[in-house]
Amino acid sequence: KYNKARSASLYDKPISKLQLSALDPFSFDFFARKMKERESQYVSYEQLKIFIVTWNMNGRLCDESMQSWLSYIEPIDIYVVGLQEFDLSYEAFIREDTNRSEIWRQKLIQEIKIIDPSFVEIASKQLVGIFICVLAKQNLTSYICDVSTDRIGAGIMGKGNKGGVAVRFKYYQTSICFINSHLAAKLTNVTRRNQDFHKIYSKLEFLCADGISRSVADHDIIFWLGDLNYRINFDNSTTKNLIQQGKLKELLQRDQLIEEMKLKNTFNGFVESEITFIPTFKYDPGTNTFDTSEKQRIPAWCDRILFKGANIEQLLYKSAHEMLSSDHKPVYAAFKIPAAKPIKEKIEQLQQDIIKELDNMASLSMPDCHISPSNFDFGRIYYRTQYTKDLVIKNVGQVVTKFSFICKHGETQICKPWISIWPLWDTLQPNEIGHIKISILIDDNLAAKFNMGTEILEDTIILHFDQGKDIFISISANYIKTCFACPIEYLVILPAPIRSCPHNFKPLNPPLQIPREIWVLVDFIFARGMAESGLFVEAGFVQELVSIREALDTGQQIRNSSISALSVAESLIRLLNSFPDSVVPISFYQKCLLCSSTLFAKQIIASLPLINEKVFVYILSFLNEIGKYSNYNGLVTEKIVNIFADVLLRTPKNIPKTDFDQPRKMQFLAFCLKLIAQN
Repeated sequence: KYNKARSASLYDKPISKLQLSALDPFSFDFFARKMKERESQYVSYEQLKIFIVTWNMNGRLCDESMQSWLSYIEPIDIYVVGLQEFDLSYEAFIREDTNRSEIWRQKLIQEIKIIDPSFVEIASKQLVGIFICVLAKQNLTSYICDVSTDRIGAGIMGKGNKGGVAVRFKYYQTSICFINSHLAAKLTNVTRRNQDFHKIYSKLEFLCADGISRSVADHDIIFWLGDLNYRINFDNSTTKNLIQQGKLKELLQRDQLIEEMKLKNTFNGFVESEITFIPTFKYDPGTNTFDTSEKQRIPAWCDRILFKGANIEQLLYKSAHEMLSSDHKPVYAAFKIPAAKPIKEKIEQLQQDIIKELDNMASLSMPDCHISPSNFDFGRIYYRTQYTKDLVIKNVGQVVTKFSFICKHGETQICKPWISIWPLWDTLQPNEIGHIKISILIDDNLAAKFNMGTEILEDTIILHFDQGKDIFISISANYIKTCFACPIEYLVILPAPIRSCPHNFKPLNPPLQIPREIWVLVDFIFARGMAESGLFVEAGFVQELVSIREALDTGQQIRNSSISALSVAESLIRLLNSFPDSVVPISFYQKCLLCSSTLFAKQIIASLPLINEKVFVYILSFLNEIGKYSNYNGLVTEKIVNIFADVLLRTPKNIPKTDFDQPRKMQFLAFCLKLIAQN
């Protein structure tokens, strides 16, 4: 997969499929590499004009014309429109897509077709109130291929009304990706905004036509637009005075996004053109007056458009201050990008030349390579943390060397499931040095056996050289146990926090009523977080999540610490979601979907294994108390059951999901909560 992913865009059709299919993986990689090296011999570049818009709609529909600024520069080849908060309804939060997206699609298509009727939609994507739509001229669609979309929420478990949606495609041989995002709000949430960016950038994934999943980073050109929510580090009075005086450069010196990019904390490698328009947030809707409400929010350039890639020319960067519908103003930009166009008549001869080179290589002598190191000891490793080391291979011989990792005798896997190797095969030119990434990761699917000491981290992998020798490389590590991903029934018999228990500990008898780790997290929220806005919706802070897990594993206190209740809430969901089986075991799944009354729910609860029943009732009682603070935390019953349905009752992996599963799970949980409230 590595070689095909790397080379998929490096050749075109003239060479026959039969010839390509006859190539072994090493020859295929050599072929692709040579095509890339000689790309200038068979491609030309044509310019593509792209117009990009970002607009936070504050939940409002727009009846204003967009013509004055959508047609600001012509002709345009591709339009990209990104909206945020175009739907703030509860339905949008629950379903993550709504009919309002169709209303907006039709409006955008109508507005753009007034400019040029030949435009057609390429793709669109929605996540709650975040929406992106890409349109292109009809005559370009023949050259647009491999269209794919994805979305990722920035909240807990990839949910929430913050996050990103994306569309990617190839235009001829140039891969282009557009991301529309809405990052964390509030003046002081700079770290969370940075965290949201990194999560969206790393988690978006596109399944492409060749069957390979590609990340954002795998594209030639990237455009990032949206309500990024970075603010200005001045007080309200100073900010407004500088705006009135036209001293935007002085204001921009205190712009959080610019400051964070200089510190390389976010948007590394991205570029933003100079801002020459006044802040686009926050206005009294229907006016050009900055916020006069009780909150008196400080004006800011929340709405931005950035880009990444070679030879991109920005033609304009403006805001449409005449638009009055929202408390944000639209921001728009136009770009000219180079698109690689293959010259088909030049490709076939080059491909045949490379095939001849491969034929000549076949008669050459034995390979000779040096590798280092010959074994890997990763030392202490922690749950859900990836560790990577380099295996360095140098070709010191006179011929091209082909290598691969192969299975041990009698086995069907190259390595144990906690190890990943990238690439699994490659070719090296004489004197070329190759770097192989050896990574290890203990995830939820693997952690239980290591936590309980039934398996150790040791393995041997075999590096094979074509027409040469095999080299055996040992891999080992020392896994640090955690309560996460342990079975519930194991946690309740631990006499102490898991890190303090010896391998041959004496199980508690009788066992605990509930795992102590669940009690610690719930106790913290009871004491300090019941009224916290964003509880169980907004993501916690990465470093705090690590600290909380460490405290649970070692018995350290967290109640009197400065840790955020949002981080503790996310830790609780992560802990519950990490159990090998859900709190309501998957064997009860179908029965729960059929639940139609509180009486039926009561019968199901009573039939659960005793420890599962106790934990389930404890969590339900806690959620019932949380709901009493809904005026503060926003957690009405419907939102609670939507968040916890997947956590407490997981869908079995062998059962395909249907559109009815989530509503039925929510209904079951709602009956259970009603039962608790009655008692």
